[in-house]
Amino acid sequence: MISTHGIQACNYDTDYWAGAVKQCGHVSKVASMADLAKIANYVYNTDIVGEKTDNGSGYDDADISYDSTKAAELGLPSSADFFVWSGEEYDSLLAYRRSFYSDYTVWGSYSRLVSGGLVVCLGD
Repeated sequence: MISTHGIQACNYDTDYWAGAVKQCGHVSKVASMADLAKIANYVYNTDIVGEKTDNGSGYDDADISYDSTKAAELGLPSSADFFVWSGEEYDSLLAYRRSFYSDYTVWGSYSRLVSGGLVVCLGD
């Protein structure tokens, strides 16, 4: 996975983030944190959602609401309460993700051992 998929470090155990990368074919084909912020802005009908920053809290809740119609256009679940892996890893144990809830969205690092995340693959 390191030499073929662009991953910096592998987890010693089950690595669901690496599985998401494998599904897309390479880390460069997985949506970045900036891409996920753009997606969040679209599905929350706003322009306030920011991408990952070194000093940001990651929490965006300024009176926003998940739009299931727009989410469906992108192939996302119709109801919120899920997270999407980004193509950005922190280390062999953590990778960055964005969570989508009905009235807020949040980003942060997350254990690569956690299953249930979605992945957005980028086209050519």
